Amino acid sequence: DTYYSSAHTDKGPNDILIDNKKCCGILCESNLSGHRLIDVAVGIGINIQLSREEQIQINQPVARLSDYSARPLEKLALIQDVFDDFFSQLLAFKEQGFSLIQSQYTHHLKP
Repeated sequence: DTYYSSAHTDKGPNDILIDNKKCCGILCESNLSGHRLIDVAVGIGINIQLSREEQIQINQPVARLSDYSARPLEKLALIQDVFDDFFSQLLAFKEQGFSLIQSQYTHHLKP
């Protein structure tokens, strides 16, 4: 929320939309052994500043975070902020379970 001034919504479990255009996508892949979780790989894609040509090649409306940012974007600072927030949420999940994250998630869900 600190990087853009417009309201955003979450579409499904892994997309973040601004003005009904995809700005971010999150993919998770887990590795199981029977019923035991071995590890999880998380990939986060953020549309910071795609060229107009790149946007045309994508088969859905795309939002560039730079077009909505309330301040200039620095890629390394953005990456650091995403990691910091991710690990903060992970610690909260470990301590409080899914209920804290669920309330934040459902607040942003697209109707």
